Amino acid sequence: MTDKINTNNIPDLEDLKLLEKYKEYIDYVEFNNEIALAKDISDMLLALFGHTPNFNVKNPDLFKEYQSILIRARWVALPLLKDPDVLEMFEKYYMEGMAMSELVDIQEKLKINLLNHLLPEDRDKLKLAIRKALERNVQLITKDKLQADEEKRDPTIANWILDFTSELGTNMFDRVKENQYFVNGNNTKKLSETEKTNLRVLLNIYRRCGRSSLTLEGNEEPIPVDTENRVGTIREGQFEEIKMKDWIALVEKMKSIRNMNYNVDDAPAEMTETEKELQREKLIMEFLGSEGERIMIHNEENSLEETSNTGLQALVSILMDAVDRKDKYKAIAALRVIADKGNLTEEFKLNERVSALAKEILQKQYKPEITADFQRNGFTAPYLSIFLQHIFREKMNLDDAESARFGVQLENILVEKGQTSVQGMVYGDLMSGKYMWQAIKDEGVKLSIPDQI
Repeated sequence: MTDKINTNNIPDLEDLKLLEKYKEYIDYVEFNNEIALAKDISDMLLALFGHTPNFNVKNPDLFKEYQSILIRARWVALPLLKDPDVLEMFEKYYMEGMAMSELVDIQEKLKINLLNHLLPEDRDKLKLAIRKALERNVQLITKDKLQADEEKRDPTIANWILDFTSELGTNMFDRVKENQYFVNGNNTKKLSETEKTNLRVLLNIYRRCGRSSLTLEGNEEPIPVDTENRVGTIREGQFEEIKMKDWIALVEKMKSIRNMNYNVDDAPAEMTETEKELQREKLIMEFLGSEGERIMIHNEENSLEETSNTGLQALVSILMDAVDRKDKYKAIAALRVIADKGNLTEEFKLNERVSALAKEILQKQYKPEITADFQRNGFTAPYLSIFLQHIFREKMNLDDAESARFGVQLENILVEKGQTSVQGMVYGDLMSGKYMWQAIKDEGVKLSIPDQI
């Protein structure tokens, strides 16, 4: 967007051409999920409202059209909104978000926003506040009134949550009870399929916000797991398994490469289910790190917030300086902020200092063809993995497990932001209860990760 707010050149909100321009903007960002641009539109319109006093009174019809654009922009930009703005969206404009459901997944956007809160305790505070906001929402989500005892109630979001919690109580997380509620409930059985779908989404958000991020079920980060016989991801407390028939060929390749590169034997005998569960819990705790560590990184992220507004290349410079000083917390924070606010792999590719170091690492270990492939394709999973391992282990003297733990945290942020080309760098090993870097395969003209062959 090229519009700028200044005292000499303030766009006229009553100019219909300006309105049409913003309609085109919002259609584009909603269709393409342009989160950062949506945030720019939101900020710009709020600034214009601030510079146009009483616009809502002088021209209420135009104001409503701009407000609709603003609300749509804020739902697209939800991952970037501050907590008070997030709460406002759920309390006042939830149904506008549901109207965008074909292109905008409210649950997924909320999850990304929660992931931006490093401390699980901070996520839990926001979750609780969102539940309270929904309990205050007076928007209508269905058509017919609700029957409650001897009275009729408006079918608001707040009243439906009250109906749901009063009917299910402690069985709120029981899927069988929930299905019975929708099939046999006095108020639900007469709903249309669309109304039931919308209500299920609402209640799922409400329930999810009732689970602590400190628990296996409430934790937002997907945890990769790789064992001798089972491969998959722990997501929202559930182990999602990849079928062994789709994995067995890759397992054999991984064993061969692991034995060749690290001179280790095959995995030990199969663990019992109890042992596996204990190791999964250990991986969760390993992933989160200590409370003291989370606080240190969180404080560093806050200190970098203002710098990020001036451009991410400044953060890349801060990252490299922190690496040279072996400042673990600042380096990790810088990586997380860059990954969260932009395209980390692209920022790395554009930075001369990073690119030079990456080429130096590759030239010492591999043939020229590998460096050429990196120059063509940039920081895909194997090259980003090698670079991160170098700065974590060689530059900052972190051990293998600690560096891999930070690696999987960063990988999850990148994948959540849609950068799936970096997926597969790190996995959770149930035998050791620690995270490990996936082996890199040299294919002569390029590097690959066995998981991605």
